[in-house]
Amino acid sequence: MSKTRSTDDTGRLESRPVVPALNGAKLELALVVAVCVLAALVTLRLPLQPLQEVALLGLVAGLGAGWIIVRTRRVVRGLATRPERHSDGSQ
Repeated sequence: MSKTRSTDDTGRLESRPVVPALNGAKLELALVVAVCVLAALVTLRLPLQPLQEVALLGLVAGLGAGWIIVRTRRVVRGLATRPERHSDGSQ
């Protein structure tokens, strides 16, 4: 049985399958968020000017966001090149 997620405007469930291939990207997103929080805590302890703190946090967040974008696009592109399989096993 296929899992579904989300609802449309009428409140009915969409029959969109959950994509397990994105689980790795979700894990990496959690890791990037943890690194950003850690960077925020580190900048609180460093004797930096406010502009330097913002620049450092912006750099860390930008690199993390870029990584997540590249990783997710790579996964989605890999899914798009796979042949689609139906529930009866045919293509």
